[in-house]
Amino acid sequence: SDAYYQMQADAAKQVVDYINANEDFNVEMTFVTSEGKPEKELANIEDFIAQGCDAIIDFTGAAETAQRGAQLANEAGIPFFVVGSTAALRGSWYSAVSDARFRQFADSYNTRFGARPFRIATLGYDSVLLTIRIARDWRPGRDFPLNKLSDSGGFLGLDGPFRFVAGGMLE
Repeated sequence: SDAYYQMQADAAKQVVDYINANEDFNVEMTFVTSEGKPEKELANIEDFIAQGCDAIIDFTGAAETAQRGAQLANEAGIPFFVVGSTAALRGSWYSAVSDARFRQFADSYNTRFGARPFRIATLGYDSVLLTIRIARDWRPGRDFPLNKLSDSGGFLGLDGPFRFVAGGMLE
């Protein structure tokens, strides 16, 4: 629904605002909607790739579209992150750290911006911050250091540690 996508856009904007307020980066975000149409979602991804954006975060409802988008972005050397909500995942259980880490993030955000962030904001925060940290020594005109995403030591996100394994899967 439009309300659902607007919530995602608002959460992503909160993440960007928080990062820009707390980190020494100048993150810019462009948000487009596919209106729930997988073909439009893929066209949007292709447009961002053609524009040479630094990274793509795909809030998707279509796993196949996200898979194709990731393949295209990978071929173009653009980091691609997926935040999904497909029917195949309904009812799944996920391991997670305690809510204390989110409360700390939310309290900090609330102090700075006077509002509570959406719970999903930590995923966007981690995605953007990981991309920025990997790009710290990267120079435009050179290939993006995608190999750093597969660091076997992983990364510490707001919701706990994570790492990427073969095929770009997350664990």
